[in-house]
Amino acid sequence: MRICALDQSTTKTGYAIFTDSSLARWGILVSEPDISPEERLQNMSRQIEMVIEKTNVDLVVFEDISLHASVQVLIQLARLQGRILQMCAERGIDYIIYPPASWRKTLGFRQGNGIKRRELKEQAIAFVKKSYGIVLGDDVAEGICIGLSYLKNNEMLPDLENLTFSGNQKKNCKGVE
Repeated sequence: MRICALDQSTTKTGYAIFTDSSLARWGILVSEPDISPEERLQNMSRQIEMVIEKTNVDLVVFEDISLHASVQVLIQLARLQGRILQMCAERGIDYIIYPPASWRKTLGFRQGNGIKRRELKEQAIAFVKKSYGIVLGDDVAEGICIGLSYLKNNEMLPDLENLTFSGNQKKNCKGVE
């Protein structure tokens, strides 16, 4: 089974591709910040679609939207989420949407009152570093963590202490070949 996990936004989307329970590749999709919100939405939608198509995934796992910046940002994220749902429906690909608190709880992150957004992102970076020995930005790290949460919740991951890469990929594989 091939799984695409996304930490999506209209400016930077971190993604991770898992083959069965092994991390196969990861990267970040970037849209120019100086273009209109609608152009960023279109741009990011096309890039996510390319990842989904070229990696031939069976399942897309991504984070649900939440209000943390502004209503305008929430609207753009809702539109992007709708595009991802449409991509999956058109291709017959299953999907799972995780609330942020849910995937973080599965992986044992500290959260709740007094824990700031930056601290949550730092926990994801630290988790990926501890698990795989790689240091990545928060968007990619959260994409990987969202995928790991799915694997753990579905008993596809025996334990979080013995994570593997597929093949010999132990470097950041940005983009899609």
